[in-house]
Amino acid sequence: MTDAIWQGRLADALRNLVSRLHLYLNNVYYEGGQEEEIQEIVDSIGQMIRVGSVAVDNQPAPLQEPVGVDIGELVISDLRKRIEYGKGKYGVSLHSHDGRDTLVDAFQEALDLALYLRKVIVERDDNLR
Repeated sequence: MTDAIWQGRLADALRNLVSRLHLYLNNVYYEGGQEEEIQEIVDSIGQMIRVGSVAVDNQPAPLQEPVGVDIGELVISDLRKRIEYGKGKYGVSLHSHDGRDTLVDAFQEALDLALYLRKVIVERDDNLR
């Protein structure tokens, strides 16, 4: 499968997922009790993972003696910096029962992620031309 086909499938699956999440959130607020919609969202995520597994299955095993940086350590460092940023911006670190709707916050972050992913795909495609 070519990169372009893979990217198209991933973008379609992501758009579908975001659309379903949006509809689900609206239904929850106005109707309540949407078990079937939750299952559809879970199925969409599963489809996205299955589409993604096509690329993962073709990946070689990692090098036994990696030459790059330790990504786990980078992520831990990034998390620590993000926590400090949040404390500076909001005056406290993230806690449960903070008066915010965490599902809406996460959904908005997922939308931002979709935008950033699409931007990277467009810019990478432009650089390949």
